[in-house]
Amino acid sequence: MNIIWVVLIFFIVSFISPGERCNKIFDFVPRKWNIFAWLERLKISRWYKISSVGWLLFSVYWFSLLSEYFEGDDYVNVVLTVLVGFLCILIAIRIIGDDKEGLWKSLTMWVTISGLIYLPFSEIPVLKDTLISIVTNQTVSLLELFGVHTQLVSATNTILLNGLSVEIVLGCTAIESMAFFAGLIFCVNAPLKRKLLAFIFVPIIYIANLFRNSFVIYAYGNQLFQFGILGSSYESFFWAHNVIAKIFSLTIVIILAYATFKILPEFLSLVEEFIESLFPSKKRKSL
Repeated sequence: MNIIWVVLIFFIVSFISPGERCNKIFDFVPRKWNIFAWLERLKISRWYKISSVGWLLFSVYWFSLLSEYFEGDDYVNVVLTVLVGFLCILIAIRIIGDDKEGLWKSLTMWVTISGLIYLPFSEIPVLKDTLISIVTNQTVSLLELFGVHTQLVSATNTILLNGLSVEIVLGCTAIESMAFFAGLIFCVNAPLKRKLLAFIFVPIIYIANLFRNSFVIYAYGNQLFQFGILGSSYESFFWAHNVIAKIFSLTIVIILAYATFKILPEFLSLVEEFIESLFPSKKRKSL
């Protein structure tokens, strides 16, 4: 079982608040067997704090990806993964230590929605294969549009250019980034009209990713970045995919995040409160 499913279970459970509403939903259960009635008796009013367990498990998930990134010489993702892993641990500690229920519920909802969007494509073969196939074919079409003729090995979603092959996998579809932004848009408490306006960022991410894939394939197939450092044809792929494409992706994310701040200022308020909660400033007392 994917650990993310366990994370989401803890997150979803954390939104179930014991009290009158839950008792009404489960009023058909005898009170002595009704867990929510018992929780109410125990006066557990901060049920959302159970999400801290999910955040700790979420950090385990991120750290588990390190070996894969090391094997692929993807050092940018190694650094980002370590930072995110420790951030998840810090969030879990803060959830336990303070009472900012609204902030932590919003943040947990963000990750929950993003996870529920991403996981079906990650875990259900039909959805996964369909998405990869669509991205592969559209990448080939984009290259053809610019006069770059490739060969497509459709059975393996592999694109050949000048005898060098690149396989399109789930990570090449930008589904993670699209789920990230979709979860953000849905979790922010803002008018529907502005949410729908911000949702245009999702297809923008998808299109930008097609250009990213096309660039990597073109650079690798034509050996654009041979500096003699690695001493193999892989060097062009390394610089194109692991360095330049990563910088491009991060730039797109930063630009879209700024645009999101403009359309959804509620998101900026959420980020400011989040930073203040993680790194509380010591206010000086006036004399």
